[in-house]
Amino acid sequence: MKHLSLIIYAITMVLFSSCHQTSHLNKKELFDYDWKFTRGEALGAENPHFIDKEWQSVNLPHDWSIEGPFSKDNPSFSRGGWLPTGKCAYRKTFHITKNQKDKRFIIYFDGAYRNSQVYINGTLLGKRPLGYIAFYYDMTPYIKVDKPNVITVKLDNSSQPGSRWYTGTGIYRHVHLITTNKVYVPYGEIIL
Repeated sequence: MKHLSLIIYAITMVLFSSCHQTSHLNKKELFDYDWKFTRGEALGAENPHFIDKEWQSVNLPHDWSIEGPFSKDNPSFSRGGWLPTGKCAYRKTFHITKNQKDKRFIIYFDGAYRNSQVYINGTLLGKRPLGYIAFYYDMTPYIKVDKPNVITVKLDNSSQPGSRWYTGTGIYRHVHLITTNKVYVPYGEIIL
């Protein structure tokens, strides 16, 4: 009887350990640190060679509207807390190593308000109206291995009133870099 219990225990441990091994296939990494930020149009900022050294260093989540000033002259009116709104841009430089070259890279935004345009190395990945819902883009075809990669996010919250409540302006929720194998099931494709 003791041997049977030991065998059942060993089989159970083998089964559980093999289940754990699949978790390394996807890596979801918080991508909130070491961003650069500027208010305004930021013409040409999507160019990877654009010089952003004068930009403010920020970590996400970030809402620049809350920095004020509060004024009845601001376009957000009372429903937006009399705070400023407008255009802004964020940039982040990161590296992908040779041992990651056979992976797929997805940038996932929990929220960015509003009317975002996301670029990687100068290529437009996509546009997203408004900004309450999460969204993501596959960056894989545009990633450079062992060279700097630059992601640029432009936002435009200048059309006011923009909402029935205070929304803020910026990448106001977390951002993640998701690394998967080349073959994967996209998020939201399987419903059980």
